Amino acid sequence: MKVAILILSTTNEPSTSNVAAMKDTFISYCDKNANKFKHEYTFFEYYGILDSNSNIIYSSDEVIKESNNFYKIELVSEDGIHKTFEKTVSAFKKVNEIDKYDWFVRINISTYL
Repeated sequence: MKVAILILSTTNEPSTSNVAAMKDTFISYCDKNANKFKHEYTFFEYYGILDSNSNIIYSSDEVIKESNNFYKIELVSEDGIHKTFEKTVSAFKKVNEIDKYDWFVRINISTYL
C-alpha cells in the first residue's frame, strides 16, 4: 500500500525547525529502512509562498524533490492559518500529479509519528 503523508508547514520558525527534526528522525528512518516496511511512505511538506503584502514570490506552484521519500510543495497561496483548507486541497492535487496513493495522512508541524 502506498501512503502519502502531507505536512502542513510554513516558511517560518518553528515550522522550519520542526520539519528539519522530522526529516532527521522518522522521515530519514523510513527512507533508509524502506525495504523493511510493509507499506511505502512518501512525505510532502507544503506551505504558501506569498509574502505579507500578498506579493507572489514565485510565479507558479512548484514541487521540489529532496530525497527518495520527501518533497516540498510550494503553493502560490498566503502562508497563514486562514488559508489552511485551500492550501491542503492544492497540496492534495499536486500529490496526485506525482503518483497515485492508497491512503493520505495530513499532519502539521506539531505532530510526531
